[in-house]
Amino acid sequence: MTTTIKIDDDTKSRFDKLQARIFVETGKKLTKQEILELLLEHAEKDEEEIVLKLSGINFPPSTEERERILSLQADFGFDTSKVNEDKIIYEDS
Repeated sequence: MTTTIKIDDDTKSRFDKLQARIFVETGKKLTKQEILELLLEHAEKDEEEIVLKLSGINFPPSTEERERILSLQADFGFDTSKVNEDKIIYEDS
């Protein structure tokens, strides 16, 4: 059983270009069905990455995003060490 998938002209053009590049690079003429199956196999392997991308989460973060996150660090005005971290964090003031 087959199903028809509706795509816009831009997506169809991109699909056709991919199909042509595959043929030029490999000499194999794949059907759109075969290409779609390959794309789905690849997507299933990287499902988490796709979900993160669709969620708006870029991981790993870009260099600019890492720099932005690191710039949020603040100096609280006192030195800490592993020995006294719990005391500093949990001590009643």
